[in-house]
Amino acid sequence: MGKLYPSVLIRSNEDHRLSIILNLTQNLLNMRLQELVEDSYSLIESQYYQMEIVNNMSASFIYMTPNRGQFSIAFQALIDEIDRFSQFGITESELEREKANVKAQFLRYWQNRESIESSVIANEIVNSILTNTPFLSPEQKYHLIFNALDTITVQEVNSVIKNHYSGRGTRLLTMTYPNSGIPSKSAIDRLWKNYRNRNLSPYQDILDNRPLFPLHLTGNRGEIMSESIISNNPTIVELMLSNGAKVIVCKTDFEKGFFNFSAISKGGLSTVDDDDYIQTVYSPVYALRSGLNGFK
Repeated sequence: MGKLYPSVLIRSNEDHRLSIILNLTQNLLNMRLQELVEDSYSLIESQYYQMEIVNNMSASFIYMTPNRGQFSIAFQALIDEIDRFSQFGITESELEREKANVKAQFLRYWQNRESIESSVIANEIVNSILTNTPFLSPEQKYHLIFNALDTITVQEVNSVIKNHYSGRGTRLLTMTYPNSGIPSKSAIDRLWKNYRNRNLSPYQDILDNRPLFPLHLTGNRGEIMSESIISNNPTIVELMLSNGAKVIVCKTDFEKGFFNFSAISKGGLSTVDDDDYIQTVYSPVYALRSGLNGFK
């Protein structure tokens, strides 16, 4: 389902501030929707996004993919979450966590400002000319965003949420296939326009300070058994660890504040019987999505 609204025309610091708040709200709502997907059997995926469709007019979209036979339950759960977001807004802890995420992203952007590709800068200049939007240097962006984030309050964000997220939108598109088991067009239309949950309660941001890794899984710390240089230009160092692993380290100046890891072992899928191939392909995905120490 979608909703139309005037685009934010960035001409001043206040416009930038509003744009930052809208980006915060979009990220926070998507985090809520992701939690809904994880907790609900009826939903396979759901996401909220915004885009400018014509000059000075933007649209917001919310889409969902329900499980088979679960359309009505999934649609009601989605409407409940949007209504909860617009009625009660966000919590202080949610906002502070998202501010920290955005600051970390832009700190890394600013640290690597000298290695930004020229095509990126060229596109920003073209966009500035076509939309009459001020062109900002990395330093200006950094200070503008950090100063705004330090002063944005929950009350300010919740006020924007009430203005931009209330209502059901103006368009509803349903894509399906024959015998999918979804309700009729009229039933979906009634749900979209008339469904209301009168017993909604504010979102509870449950914080847990447990360690990510349980202590009994940390084991004994390994040691570097040997170290040798295998290349001087660039410098590549080979480390042999006490658990038998070989680590190859290459330090570069391509990107500051960034570490890239990869691991390879002998065998893998090539050693698996055909009957076990599918399970072996998807078992790492299952493990990654199963969480650690009781966390999702």
